[in-house]
Amino acid sequence: MKSYPSTTLSAPHDDEFVQIWRYTDFTKFASLLDKKSLYFTEFRKFEDPFEGQFRDGNRIETMEKLEKGFEGNQQMLEYLHNENPIDRSTKDLHSLGSYYISCWHENEYESAAMWKLYSDQEKGIAIQSNFKNLCDCFSVYEPEVIIGKVMYIDYKKDSIPWGNGLKIFKPFMYKRRSFIHEQEIRAMVYIRKGEKNEKKDGIYVPVSLNKLIEKIYVSPKSPEWFFDLVKSITKKYRLNKEIIKSDLYKDKLF
Repeated sequence: MKSYPSTTLSAPHDDEFVQIWRYTDFTKFASLLDKKSLYFTEFRKFEDPFEGQFRDGNRIETMEKLEKGFEGNQQMLEYLHNENPIDRSTKDLHSLGSYYISCWHENEYESAAMWKLYSDQEKGIAIQSNFKNLCDCFSVYEPEVIIGKVMYIDYKKDSIPWGNGLKIFKPFMYKRRSFIHEQEIRAMVYIRKGEKNEKKDGIYVPVSLNKLIEKIYVSPKSPEWFFDLVKSITKKYRLNKEIIKSDLYKDKLF
């Protein structure tokens, strides 16, 4: 595992400079510039009801091991079947604190699908960065920011490999294969229940914008005045980055 200021669960592959994108709207982009902070959403606000859940494979695997260990102890076996330890572990993880997530899309190129899914078609913005920049942009923040690549598995057959360390984040690094188009890189923060910086909906995490942002892309369907507005606001906040009007749907030359 490579060493970064922010702890990583995994590197996407050998290229730490792999391109990543954050598709958003103008309001959220302006907030990023104004607060110099990335917004991390509390995981319960996501649409996918399986966020942070253990898989069927984990339940089956755990029960098989426990049944073997408690063979002959009928009372314990009945208890285990009535209250699966995996389900109990999930409830405990979720009740002890809050998990906050910032989602990024790994891709060498722009994604037409991501423009449609995660931005305003006429007033959308895509921030281009890379994996290392995301790791390096969090200068000093407590609690720690954890970064890793989401893996896509079959919920009914596969189980989460626990491995060593950072176990409380593992359920959030696996999603159903139905979401494989997202090719997601996640930055995550865990805050214990009752701490003063725990928020219901989300938190702002300070970042270095110059480290995080490589280029700024403006939606291919945006009007000219919107492109000028993006240039104006980046100038206002003294962010000297290249701003590109996407040519994704540019007319053919012939």
